Amino acid sequence: MRVRPRPALGLAAATLAALAVAALSAPQGALPTSESRLGDKSVVKSFPVYDARGKRAGSAKWRLTKAGGNCCEVLVTATRTGRLIEFGGTYPIYSDDQGRTWTEVAPAVPSTSRLPDGDLILAGGEGTVVQAPGGDILGIGWDPYSGDRLQSFYYSAQDKKWYYQEAPLHEPFYDREWVAVAKGPFTINGATFPWVALVLSNSNRKAVLMSTDGLNYFTPTQRDLDAVRNAPVNAYLPTQPDPDLDYMQEQAQTGLAGLSRGALSFDRTQTCKTQLLTSNGSWSCFTLPNEHEITGPLHTDSRGWLHEVVTEGGDVTYRLSRNGGRTWTERTFTFPGEPVIETYDFKTNGKLGLTVVAAHADTDDGDPKSHVFQDMVMRIDTRSGTPRLEKTYFVGAGNMSSTVGLDATAVSSNARVDFTSVAILPDGTIAVSFADREYADPAVAILTR
Repeated sequence: MRVRPRPALGLAAATLAALAVAALSAPQGALPTSESRLGDKSVVKSFPVYDARGKRAGSAKWRLTKAGGNCCEVLVTATRTGRLIEFGGTYPIYSDDQGRTWTEVAPAVPSTSRLPDGDLILAGGEGTVVQAPGGDILGIGWDPYSGDRLQSFYYSAQDKKWYYQEAPLHEPFYDREWVAVAKGPFTINGATFPWVALVLSNSNRKAVLMSTDGLNYFTPTQRDLDAVRNAPVNAYLPTQPDPDLDYMQEQAQTGLAGLSRGALSFDRTQTCKTQLLTSNGSWSCFTLPNEHEITGPLHTDSRGWLHEVVTEGGDVTYRLSRNGGRTWTERTFTFPGEPVIETYDFKTNGKLGLTVVAAHADTDDGDPKSHVFQDMVMRIDTRSGTPRLEKTYFVGAGNMSSTVGLDATAVSSNARVDFTSVAILPDGTIAVSFADREYADPAVAILTR
């Protein structure tokens, strides 16, 4: 029997009142954390800037810090209060002064992958973080060196405190976990929730764990099963303005995209390429009525505008829709020197009319045994609705052979940069991950003014 497509569940009828979500108090079972100031000392260095045509146009100063992260990963995000958070290693850290000083958040029962003096054993754990509605912050970290512990972290903007909880439900090998937030309201098992958090792992991207409080992840969802069981959705996407959406943006590799209401998933199932998280907390195959295919990664900004960025070689294709996907403006930009992009991330801020696209790219110096990588950030103006490249920043010395995963042919000692991460602070300041020979473990750079 052929199932008829149905419209998205109340997407077009959602009101601004439903979207205005206040910060929540600590969820049930929340455990206390401790905070300690890190001893990292930042330095300021200058790196090249290129204009929209790829010509050298001076230099820019960046504040560089080795705080946080692990051997191979740094993940940064910004909050609406101007706080910068990094959670690529065992625990989340934050800075309220744009990287000059950092504070670490640790659970009451610390990880056994740390020595008494705070140093790491092996590579340490790895984490991920995103802002939730109302200024709350969600993180989750997996530490394989302390008995395979998955721990969730929650910052309550109402309580102004961090909490944590053990998350026992997860795949046996949870290497690289990702987190995203979807706005509701959602009605699940007879209860209504303003938003839900979603966590998945690269080790098994088919299973997505859902949390209705941002701390306890006990509800597994299966997009394959839901896509078969539920009728497909054929509709345009919601476009309500919402200030939270400038900061509720997951890392590009997450494969999930928060919307004005609901979320999209870009992991292919047996029956469809894209799925929509609907108001009952289950997934349906999703298509736009105009047959435009969204492949992701995709972000929604505070204006309700949709931004999709994909890359090929050194090219960045930017697609922007101001009307829920009915029409799209597309532009293609190229990084200077036409490098090969290995991993990238992007963030967009509707209030500022600004998008930044960060890439860790192979500059190909001609030696087949050495792939020298440069970290770069495009600054793109979106105020008019037509993306316009303003400039490109180089970050780091661009002098290290580093790649995603272990590379037996690398000249350096298997230096790794498993993904790129970038953030936009409320004043337009850019923070980005980078690596070079001096900062061989990925570090954070913050553009200074």
